[in-house]
Amino acid sequence: MRSERQGDARSAYGEFAHSDGVFHDMIALHSGNALIRDHVHLFRLYFHTRATADANKEHSRILPAIRKGDAEAAEQVMRNHIERLRERFIAIFAE
Repeated sequence: MRSERQGDARSAYGEFAHSDGVFHDMIALHSGNALIRDHVHLFRLYFHTRATADANKEHSRILPAIRKGDAEAAEQVMRNHIERLRERFIAIFAE
């Protein structure tokens, strides 16, 4: 999801959104938590170039915890990711 995309920003965001969906779907599938998947569908409807950078930064903390099999760390960084998403939603709707 971090690779540079060719073309216009909306197309690149569409590619990011697809990859982001796959990432969260895999986490939801293996964790048994459908809420993880549901939150990303709403955010992907809002195009914002900063969203990809923020999400990638947060994802870079989630994946290592999952790879290590550290459930506590994975839960903590995922909760942080969801809280930051909530903050972004609040900022969007406050505009």
